[in-house]
Amino acid sequence: MLNLQVESIGDVSVIRVREPQLVFQNLGDFSNDISRLIEGGARKLLIDLSDVRYLDSASIGGIVDLYRQVSEHTGSLKLVGLQERVERMVSLVGIHKLIDIFHEEKAALASF
Repeated sequence: MLNLQVESIGDVSVIRVREPQLVFQNLGDFSNDISRLIEGGARKLLIDLSDVRYLDSASIGGIVDLYRQVSEHTGSLKLVGLQERVERMVSLVGIHKLIDIFHEEKAALASF
C-alpha cells in the first residue's frame, strides 16, 4: 500500500507522496488512487513529490498518463517539491515541457 495523503486546499487536490521511491512496484496504487480522484470530479491536481528521492521511467510514464486523464476532463496537473535527482530525471525526458513544475507549494497553488 502506497502512502499518499490527499488534502484539499481550496479547489486544488494536493496529493503528497510519502514514499522514498515511486517505482513500478507501487505505481498501480499511485495511479489508481489519483484516477479515482479524477473520476470523482477533481480537476486541479498538485502532486507533491518532496519525500520522493527516486522515481523510475514507469512512474514518469504514469504521471504523464494521469496528466492526460485530467486534461481530458479540462483539468490540470502540476508537480511540486522535486528533489534535485528527481527533477533531473523528469527534465531529461522532457516532462517539464508538458507539466508545470514548482519548487514552492504556494506558487504552485497560485498558478491554478
